[in-house]
Amino acid sequence: MPNQGLPLPTFLNNGHYRVDRLLSVGGLSLIYHGMDTKLNRPVAIKELFPRGSERADGLSVVPSSSYGEAEWARARAEYLDEARMVASFDHPGVVDVYDYFEENNSAYMVMKFISGQTLEQHTVERGGRLPEAEAREFIRQVGEALQQLHSQEPPIYHRDLKPRNIMVTGQGRAVLIDFGATREYMTEVAGPEEALFTPGYAPPEQLALEQATRPHPTIDVFALGATMYYLLIGSDPYTNGFKPPNHVSESTRKATMHALQPDPAHRPQAVRAFLNELYELSGLAGLIDATPLWLRYLGGFLSAILIGVLTNWLSGGGIVALFNTIFAPAPPMPTIVPLPATPTAALLFAVTLARITIAA
Repeated sequence: MPNQGLPLPTFLNNGHYRVDRLLSVGGLSLIYHGMDTKLNRPVAIKELFPRGSERADGLSVVPSSSYGEAEWARARAEYLDEARMVASFDHPGVVDVYDYFEENNSAYMVMKFISGQTLEQHTVERGGRLPEAEAREFIRQVGEALQQLHSQEPPIYHRDLKPRNIMVTGQGRAVLIDFGATREYMTEVAGPEEALFTPGYAPPEQLALEQATRPHPTIDVFALGATMYYLLIGSDPYTNGFKPPNHVSESTRKATMHALQPDPAHRPQAVRAFLNELYELSGLAGLIDATPLWLRYLGGFLSAILIGVLTNWLSGGGIVALFNTIFAPAPPMPTIVPLPATPTAALLFAVTLARITIAA
């Protein structure tokens, strides 16, 4: 199949962005490395270019005959809506979207360029599978980001989670990229034979298009479990016949296989529930784990201050003072002083009353 990427270099959005080279080709999009010419920073540029598309003049995208004019217009609108949705979300585990626009009879999404490799590439370089502790840590990071997305109003679902759509930064941070809302609509239009999902990670109901208009957290839960399975085994669960990963801990094996249940009603109903199972958290431990990270830090900070104050108070004779306060005879009532008539006298009165109170 000939390369259908844009000519290099190509300038987009009135020269704001320069396309330098093609990075990857997917079923829905082409991804380029580019440059923001105004801010002089590298960016990743995604172009809506579904499988079977061509270019009429080297630039304009002509989709396959599966998409009529109205369907293609809606696909572009869905693509921009997805970009707008992700751009509104701020989380270290979700790629930053800087800009989005229409051009060349297509739609474009400009994102932060992440220097690193996909989680799939990282796993291959590590010998085809990851140690259990490392796999769990990546899944925890991805799960935390998904849970935050699901908690938005309205909820944001990824719908195309897989190791290839997770970037690993040089610092070892997992970052979600390439959401699947547009992909779901276009698969619905083109039909199952042109399915744009990855069968190894999409749940059965998504592949059958049963929930194309009814997204639910269990879609991402299944894909997260399938990603965990890949990290542990080296292949997706469909390819491996859903055989349990028996070489790992019981909590990891049970949580992974629970997430991969074919019936969505039998899976964990939220990403948080899956993570709690993975780390065997329930009751108070699960409650603490479900607490936002910033609130846990605040609680620890306030606790440290309280402990410091109490320690200082006790070491300074505070316990003796407390004992004397409780059991000593009540001090005599101070003489009631008439309310002064001048501001200066009022100030002296307030200071005197404060000293009496402290002495008591």
